[in-house]
Amino acid sequence: MFLNKLTDDEKKAFIKLAYYLAKIDKRFSKEEKDIVSSFLREMNMEDPGFNEEEFDLYDVLSNFKRKISKNIVVVELFSLALIDDYMSIEENELLKKVINYFEIDPKLLILLYNFSKAYVSLYIQGETLITL
Repeated sequence: MFLNKLTDDEKKAFIKLAYYLAKIDKRFSKEEKDIVSSFLREMNMEDPGFNEEEFDLYDVLSNFKRKISKNIVVVELFSLALIDDYMSIEENELLKKVINYFEIDPKLLILLYNFSKAYVSLYIQGETLITL
């Protein structure tokens, strides 16, 4: 959605974060794979792959300094977590860490979540419509 507004360094950090979220519950669903692929296309990036052993959450999060970038990351991560209609405990806990690190205002958080939920619903409907 808004990933093209991230800087190049933020894009690299975001895709690591997206992979980490998608794989954190050991359940990398087809829907999650598809949306990660769409993230890569939107950012015009090759798939860098993901090595969990080299991943450091707080090092990755430190790349996001601008408020707009933090809001984009939260919206996109919510969308990823919701895309397969199942948000695991692990995904939820990771999202809490990201939100706390970014110090997202609780009122804004509700708006970001609701927007993501609506977007995912429309995305799924659109994917269905184009195959009819």
